[in-house]
Amino acid sequence: MSIVIKALFLFILFFNSSFIFSEDDYAYLLKSMAWKKISRNLYDTKPNSANQAFALYRLYEENNEKEKTRSTLLYFIITNSHVQEVDSKSVLFLKNLNLKDSKTLTKLAFYKLVKDLKKQSLISNLEKYELLQKIPIEQDPTSIHAFQESISSLIEMGENFIIQKKYDSLTEEEKNFILNHESRYQIAKSYYKSGKSEEARKILIHIFHSRELNSDMKKKSIELYKQIIGEDKQSFPVDDLIYLVNHLPLKEQKEIYQLKLLPPNLKVSTRTLFRNLCIYYLNNSVPFLSPFLNLNQEFSKKEEDIILNLVENLVNKKEFTLAEDYLNLYLKNSSNQNYFKLKYRLAKRYDNFDKTFSSLIEYLKNNPYDVRLYDTLIETLANSDSNSVSYQQEEYWVRAIETLPNLAIKGRLIYWYLRYLRYKGDFEKLKIMLSNYYTFCPGSYYTMVIHEEFQQEISSLPQVESFGTKENLFKFISGKNYLEYAIKLSNQNLSYAYFKDSYELGQKLNSMKSKIESSKLLLTAVEYLKLGEQDKGSYLLEAYFLKNKSSELEKFEIYVGVGDLSKNHYLSLFYTRQLMKHFKIPDDPLLLPYSIYSRLYPRPHREIVLENTKEFGIDENIVYAVMRQESFFRENAISSSNARGLMQVMPATGRLIAKKLKVTDYSLHDPEVSIKFGTKFLTDLMDSYGNLKWASIAYNGGPGNLRKWKRRHYKNDFNHFLEELPTKESRDYCRIIISNFINYKVLQIIEKN
Repeated sequence: MSIVIKALFLFILFFNSSFIFSEDDYAYLLKSMAWKKISRNLYDTKPNSANQAFALYRLYEENNEKEKTRSTLLYFIITNSHVQEVDSKSVLFLKNLNLKDSKTLTKLAFYKLVKDLKKQSLISNLEKYELLQKIPIEQDPTSIHAFQESISSLIEMGENFIIQKKYDSLTEEEKNFILNHESRYQIAKSYYKSGKSEEARKILIHIFHSRELNSDMKKKSIELYKQIIGEDKQSFPVDDLIYLVNHLPLKEQKEIYQLKLLPPNLKVSTRTLFRNLCIYYLNNSVPFLSPFLNLNQEFSKKEEDIILNLVENLVNKKEFTLAEDYLNLYLKNSSNQNYFKLKYRLAKRYDNFDKTFSSLIEYLKNNPYDVRLYDTLIETLANSDSNSVSYQQEEYWVRAIETLPNLAIKGRLIYWYLRYLRYKGDFEKLKIMLSNYYTFCPGSYYTMVIHEEFQQEISSLPQVESFGTKENLFKFISGKNYLEYAIKLSNQNLSYAYFKDSYELGQKLNSMKSKIESSKLLLTAVEYLKLGEQDKGSYLLEAYFLKNKSSELEKFEIYVGVGDLSKNHYLSLFYTRQLMKHFKIPDDPLLLPYSIYSRLYPRPHREIVLENTKEFGIDENIVYAVMRQESFFRENAISSSNARGLMQVMPATGRLIAKKLKVTDYSLHDPEVSIKFGTKFLTDLMDSYGNLKWASIAYNGGPGNLRKWKRRHYKNDFNHFLEELPTKESRDYCRIIISNFINYKVLQIIEKN
């Protein structure tokens, strides 16, 4: 190595960290909660860009330290100038700023700085209010929070007149996007204190329009309404009562029913009123439903989602006759997937196997990704216990196989049908099915299981080596294990066999960038997501969908595009899968275009993964298989059991691993920590159990549970053990992990060639 190259290398390595990472890199580190890497490169430095400053601000905020330094970082983001501290001179400069056309990060930093300065008692309520007025009123979460904070400041100062003046100056459109529940409540309270009860009442009713009120907001809004109108519910205007009723405690709802304040002969004028009364009658007086629905047929026959929800709740209440009547009366020609599920649930009431079975496969035909009901189908066709299996007649197997779409989830059905044919001794049909089983369940975990369990029969079949057609290709794959066919097909152009609609979908997703860049709302959502502000990004996406009346498919496409632009792998992956489910495209990357499989099987944080897999001696594909299932690549993921981060490490497990690795001062959300801890845990399990199948069950259900399940159910056949595993979550988890691993491995082989 020459002296010049050595010098350049040392310069890059040791000089200011801003030369190592680009602005986009810092945004990605921030979004990824990569606190260790941010700390190594920025801690106690003087940032020279807004993204660096915000990354450092969030690091200090995460560690709950350097409060005053945090303020100077925010000030730098806003002004691009460094100060020792934010003082009265700095505040004066802020007061003269114009934020109208500022960047998203600038406005966010300004809002945070104003809050921090007030918290540190460096500005008064009046100054806080004056500064917050700098943030323009626009459809942006920062604007909404700033408006709420400004109202709170005015409340503390007792400035009811200014509050009302601000409210009256807003257009209806501005009110709809700038006012959250808290702001509306505070404004209503201000009007009430000023003796303007009618204005206060109208504002409160807007709050009750929402179905999603937290308990605190619900409680105080109801209390304020009662102060305005009085406790006597007979004095409540009827429409008010309808908006309010489902937010009231059940005891008060019963009181309204006893007083006959909401009889079934009410004619309503809006969808919300219709929905609210349906819910109220369902909870308090089911006999009121029929006359009400009959009187309001313009809604009964149009609002399918409301009626479906109503019928589902009636079934849950065991009001089967009424539920069936409403299905036939209002939803007879529905194509909604829940309609077929309800038909199945109602059919189960009768002692008629054929009718129940027909309803079940009709539902699964339209909604094939319902794993629970797919399992119910298998249990219906092959009812097994620890000693024997009772099979249904072949006609039911054939009907199910012919009716249900050929997707990965169909694998378990095909596997059990093959076992049925072997049990029955129908070896001719068994051979025919085995020669082409991949056709029925491409990408399924069970293609591997079938190849293992029926290896003897498969090896006796004629081998297909020429695959110029899709049919022959599927026969070829049916005769090989995944490593054999991946190597053989890795240098082949298989576009002729791509799954239907997959290429077109990939092209559509690739074109989303231009659509997103033409919308200010969507671009702002991308900016927030890049900064790790997930809630704000999601709010803007929902605002865009509402404004544009987007269809479900349009929403999914935009989510993918936004995920691509913000490097949010979760959004790109999750919503690509949703689109594939809609079009019923199998999830087998072998026969998907790059535009699809690259989104389905990304390799984020690869540098960290490779470093740890090399250290612990484990295949990177195993780590990605687990990471994909555990978190869908969300660094901020927290499960219901409090597992955290990309690899969903439990805090207790994290402490044990940290002790082993001598790691201190860590966050389980940090990719470096999560991947290291998860990889170490996986490696230990692989060492203990010998392969990924067993290790995946232990990772999900715990090593102690696995030992217990093995004692009770394992009889030297893993495939049969997994079918009998009593915990559905671990059963499904193992299948998904193995499928993920195979798909990552196949892609690795293909991409090497």
